[in-house]
This record gives sequence, structure tokens and C-alpha cells, in this order.
Amino acid sequence: DGEPQLYIVHLKTNDRYQHKGDFSAAGITDFIKQHAQGQLSKFHRSEPVVEGWDADVVKVVVGSQFHDFVQTDAHVLTFLHTKGCRDCVQIRDRFNKTAEYFHLKYPNQVLFAAVDVAQNELPDIKVNKAPQVWLFPKGKKGPPFPIDLTAQAADIRDFVKMIRKACDMPKEEREMEAEYEEAAKRFKAAVRRLPSNLKPAVDELNRAAAALEGQL
Repeated sequence: DGEPQLYIVHLKTNDRYQHKGDFSAAGITDFIKQHAQGQLSKFHRSEPVVEGWDADVVKVVVGSQFHDFVQTDAHVLTFLHTKGCRDCVQIRDRFNKTAEYFHLKYPNQVLFAAVDVAQNELPDIKVNKAPQVWLFPKGKKGPPFPIDLTAQAADIRDFVKMIRKACDMPKEEREMEAEYEEAAKRFKAAVRRLPSNLKPAVDELNRAAAALEGQL
């Protein structure tokens, strides 16, 4: 914005500390003193918090929110992306569909967020490339976590399966799921015994489908 800015930078680690006070001799001296006494927090680049950032299933999180969001008492999935990244577009689509699935099947248990890492730095985490998908399981937010699920995100089934496994989440079964599976096996066995024409099986399936559709 054209205003002067002052930082203390550690060259070996690239840690930065931003001066937020006035630029008088006393203000700058106090800034240096606070740094020497370990009273300053590291500076991380961050976009402003987006209005309505949590309105959708996939939240739009910026750097200043990242730490608190990840520490939420829930399983947290983060999609790290940059604008103009072709690979990010494909991952985003699968990430969004997976988020919708967990929102319906496991409400409030798994949170999903997208972060533009070209514009936002993450506290104490170095991001070397995008896209990346990271999982922070509930109660396991520190090292050796997060879990990198970028490879699994290439296939929605693998992605959902790995999230369930990493978060110790059982596969949700509907009432009478086992009975349905047994009935389906009996039907398939009967179909295999039909001599040549599958018309009876087709007719029965169509009648059953129509009956179910009438109940929805």
C-alpha cells in the first residue's frame, strides 16, 4: 500500500518478524528488543479473510486462519492449490465431490478446506508444490501428521477409502444392508440358472425398480 514496512529476517531459516508499531526510534528499538526476548510471532503472508468463507461445504481458508482451522476438533482435509495450475483443476473436482459425500454421510465429522498457497503461507509448514491434499485426523494434528493423500485423491473411491481408514471411520451401512446383499445374491444365482432368455429377470428388475421409485 506504499507504507513503509520493517522486518527482521533470519537468513538461514527465512523466518520473518514484522514490525507493527510506529517508526520512531523508540518504536523500532522496542521492536528489536521484543525480538531478542522471543516475544514476537513469525510473520506469514496471508490474504484477507474471505467474506462467507465457511458458507460452502469446502471452506475457503487463508493463511491467518489455517492453524486454528486445522486444530478444530474434527478430521480436517486441506486442498492446497494455486491459480492457473492444471493439475489442481482435476484434483479440485474430486476433492469437492468427496467433501459433498462426507457432508451427507458423516455430517460435521470431516471438514474440508481449500487454500491458495501462492497467496498464503502456512504457519510452520513448507509447501514445495501444488496440488497437495493433506489430512489432519482428529486428535492427531502435530508431527508426524498431516497425512499426504494427494496420490489417493486421483481416484474418488481410493480417496474415500483412505480417509475412512486414516480416521478410523466405519463404512456407514443402511438398515437391512446385510439382508439386501443376501437377496441380491439369491437373485443373481437364480438368473444364472435361466436357460437362455433373460426376459423374466429383466421384467422382475423393472417391476422392483418401479415400486421403489414410487416410494421415493
